[in-house]
Amino acid sequence: MIIGFMRNPKRPIALAKLISLIAKPKGMEVLYFCADDVNINTNKINGFIFVGDKWRRIETEIPKIIDVSYFCLKHSKVIRHLEKHAFLTASNKNRISKEKLQYKLAEDPEFEENVIPSAACSSIHTFEQFLTRYKNIVVKPISSQRGVGVYKISVNNARKITIGYNKTSEEIAYEELEDFYNNKLKDKKHVMQKYVASSTPQGDPFDCRVHLEKNGQGKWVIAKKYIRIGIGQKIISNVNQGGGVADAKVFLKANNQPDIAKKMLTELDQLGLKLANKMEELRGVELANLGLDIGIENDGSLYVFEANTAPDISRLKAEVAMYRTDYYKYLIEHKA
Repeated sequence: MIIGFMRNPKRPIALAKLISLIAKPKGMEVLYFCADDVNINTNKINGFIFVGDKWRRIETEIPKIIDVSYFCLKHSKVIRHLEKHAFLTASNKNRISKEKLQYKLAEDPEFEENVIPSAACSSIHTFEQFLTRYKNIVVKPISSQRGVGVYKISVNNARKITIGYNKTSEEIAYEELEDFYNNKLKDKKHVMQKYVASSTPQGDPFDCRVHLEKNGQGKWVIAKKYIRIGIGQKIISNVNQGGGVADAKVFLKANNQPDIAKKMLTELDQLGLKLANKMEELRGVELANLGLDIGIENDGSLYVFEANTAPDISRLKAEVAMYRTDYYKYLIEHKA
């Protein structure tokens, strides 16, 4: 059976080749295509199949199962047409912002202890109130990606404010806070969160990315857990701005007592699986993968920073390809 694999690049990407090679022994062919390859008048797709050692163009009917990148959902006309003929692994239905996710989790007793106190940064008044209450906060755009536009703001003694951004920080007088708000925050929607002190012994911020995939039974499994360390950064562990990545098991065992590290790893697994199911429940759609960003405070408390429905897979292509092809078989049996 042919499985569709829709991405934005016009030529097949490396992951498509890997998935295609793993899918073949499982009785599936992978059809790579982009939005321009879809003919909505003829219900045909002029895509690529990997044959021998190279990609070859073929024209075929719309496959019943299509693995769609979230970044392809912007092609709304094509997506709406494909949805009439196939099961798509991604959907824009009921998308949940960072701010809304925290509110929804706070309503569920299972996640109360994992929620970061949050609020909309809707005015200078709410901004000052939140900062006065928590002293150390993070302010981020609701639509931020890769840590762009994220500030850490701390109240010091003597009415001084420290503002951290990427690898820099500056100190301003409390009276200058309104100017900062007007210049940096006012014209774009932001969410404020209590700062979670998730940092290495050297003081570098880190978080844990828990990447989940669906398996051959249509159930969530943890494909990989890894620690992202923001070396030299002031706020978040954004490896795109300079940092490192470590295996979660190795990192936590190196920085904690063995029994504490084991407890953390178990709780990360439990939280990841619970939260993946919760995300599907909140959105009312089936998801194929999920990237959870979780902060770990010094006392072992876990806080949910974000649930990413388009997570980076560059560090676990092999794991993704194995799980994804098994999931395709499940979809063929239950959704085709």
